[in-house]
Amino acid sequence: MTFLARQATVSGGNALVALLAAISAQNLLATNIMVPALSAIGDELGASAATLKLTLTLFFITYAGSLLAYGPLSDRYGRRPVLICSLIIYCTGSVVCATSASAAALIGGRMIQGLGAGGGTIIAWAAARDCFAGPVLLRTTSLINTGRSIVPAIAPAAGGVIVDCYGWRYTFGAAGVLGGLMLGSTLVFLPETLRSAAKAEAFESVICTYLLLLKSLRFLAFALAAAFSLGAWFAFIAGSPTLFMQRLGLSPTEFGLCPTLIASGSVLGGFVTARLANAALGSNRLAYLGFATLLLGAAGTLAVIALDITSVASIVVPMFAVSFGCGIVFPLMAANAMTLSAERAGTGFSLIGFLTMVVAAVSTALTTANPRHAAQVFAVVMVGSATASIAGYWFAIHPSHSQPSARAGASIMPTSDRH
Repeated sequence: MTFLARQATVSGGNALVALLAAISAQNLLATNIMVPALSAIGDELGASAATLKLTLTLFFITYAGSLLAYGPLSDRYGRRPVLICSLIIYCTGSVVCATSASAAALIGGRMIQGLGAGGGTIIAWAAARDCFAGPVLLRTTSLINTGRSIVPAIAPAAGGVIVDCYGWRYTFGAAGVLGGLMLGSTLVFLPETLRSAAKAEAFESVICTYLLLLKSLRFLAFALAAAFSLGAWFAFIAGSPTLFMQRLGLSPTEFGLCPTLIASGSVLGGFVTARLANAALGSNRLAYLGFATLLLGAAGTLAVIALDITSVASIVVPMFAVSFGCGIVFPLMAANAMTLSAERAGTGFSLIGFLTMVVAAVSTALTTANPRHAAQVFAVVMVGSATASIAGYWFAIHPSHSQPSARAGASIMPTSDRH
C-alpha cells in the first residue's frame, strides 16, 4: 500500500473519495444537464430531431473512444497529468457548445466535450484501485458511484430550471464552470496516486494488455455485467424526453424533476453497497438484491407501458427500482473486474468504460430509432439489458466456464462462495 493510501485510509479517505466522485461525474453532467434543453436547441438552431440525436450519439462515440486511450496513458504517465489535460479539453468543449451559432458547431463542441470527459471517468476509478484493495476498494467504488449518481439526480432538474430561466446555452456554461472547479481542485488537492515503479512497466504494449484482459473470461464477464446494468439507465435517458414531455405533457422543469426522483435510487443503492461492503464479500446476497431490483423494475416499467397506464408515478416507481439496482450492481461488478486487472487499473477500467459506452450507444440508438414508439422500445431495451447483466454475472461466478487468465488477479468474491 502506498503512503497516500495509508494516509487516505486513516484521515483523508472521505475527502479523496468525494473529489474522485466529482471528477468521475463529468460525462453524466455533460449529458444529463442538456437533456431538458434539446427542444429549445432545436427551435433556436433550426435542428431536426435526427440532428439533435447526433449531439448525444457522437458525444458517446468520442467519449467511448477516449476511454481506451486515457487508461493506458495514465498507467504510463501518471493519473494527475493526464487528468489535468482531459479537464482542459472538457472545459474547451463546454465553451464551444455554449457559444455555438449552428447545429454543426454544437455537435463539434459535444465531441470535444466527450473527448475530455473520458479522463475523469477512468482516472477516478483507477486512482481508487491505486489506493485501496479488497473490502475497502468495494466501499470506495460504491461511494464514488454514489457521488456520480447524485449528478443525474440533480442535473436534469437544474438543467430544466436553467433552460426556463436563462436559455439552453447556460446549461453548457454551467458544465464548463463546474469542469473548471474540478480542474482547480485537481491542481491543488489531488496528488499522484500511481507508484513510480508501476509506470515503467505499464505501457510495454497497450494492445497486448487489452488482449490479456479480453482473454480473462472472468474479467470480461464482470465488465459486461457492469456495462449492461447501466444499459437500462441509458435507454431511459434516451426515451424519457419523448415519454415525459411529449406524451405526458411536462414542461422542461417538471421533466427535470422526474430523473431527479429516479436517480436518487442509485444514490441509495450506492450507500447500501458501501455500508454492507465488508459483509457482502464472501456472499452473493448483495448482488442478488441488486439484480432482482434491476430486473423487476425494468419488467414493471415494460408492463406499465404495455398496458398503457402510464403516468408520472407509474413510471417513476419502477424506474426507482431500476436505479437502485444499478447503484448496487455497477460498483460491485466493476470492483471485481478491476481487481482482476491487477496493476493495470487504468487500462482495466478503460475497457470497462468502453464496453459500458458501447452498450449505452446501442441502447440510445435503439431507443431513438423510432421516436413514435420510444417509450415501448426503451422499456424492452431495459429488460434486455438487465437480463444480459445477470447472464454476465452468472458466467463470471461459474467456475467451469470462466477461468481467469494467467496475468489476472483474484476477484474480491472468493470461489468458495459462488454457489
